[in-house]
Amino acid sequence: MGYGNIGNNAAHAMVWTSSTGMQDLNDLIPAGSGWVLINANAVNASGQITGYGTKGGHNHAFLLTPGE
Repeated sequence: MGYGNIGNNAAHAMVWTSSTGMQDLNDLIPAGSGWVLINANAVNASGQITGYGTKGGHNHAFLLTPGE
């Protein structure tokens, strides 16, 4: 959980599991949402992930909930 730099050296929120390996959280949200997820900070027992990113050029917190 945290971030990694992608090809253009931009930070993207990442999560790692033994079954999927390193995964960019931006690939798990709808294309065209306007979000760029920058850092994943925590995950709870339900699998919800918190972190921060940008939307509309401004920093915002996010909460991702699996299955939604």
